[in-house]
Amino acid sequence: MIHVLIDTTAYRQDPQRKKAPFQVLRDLAISARLTLHIPYVVQNEFVGHLQDEYLSDLSHITNALGKLDRKSLPKSIAKSIKSFQRNSKSYKKRIFSHVESEFLAWVASIRAKTYPLKASHARQVLEKYFSGLPPFGNRREREHIPDAFI
Repeated sequence: MIHVLIDTTAYRQDPQRKKAPFQVLRDLAISARLTLHIPYVVQNEFVGHLQDEYLSDLSHITNALGKLDRKSLPKSIAKSIKSFQRNSKSYKKRIFSHVESEFLAWVASIRAKTYPLKASHARQVLEKYFSGLPPFGNRREREHIPDAFI
């Protein structure tokens, strides 16, 4: 059995997990020759980044439609723009939910093992944070907090 842990950057390079490396990983996981391990921080960094990316795209659309709405347009188009603008908040919630549920469905489909964050993890990380032990180079160095949880 092969055990694999993938850093967030690999997920971000192929967010839909459609390229060959992820396809091979999927095939090996489904055939029970590989177990993918996904720590809480990796999962949430990736999902959060993807949600932010989708939200940015939605924001660009909303801003562009706002500019169009200030122009002289046929009533039917203006009505459609207003409708989209009214619904954009619900789109945000639905997009956030979709991104998370899609990733969790993929995790389940390949039988990956996830690791929730526990109080004991926070205690261990904060002890190292305040004492400057690895992965921290100095006391109270915040840069490596996510990695410390992994």
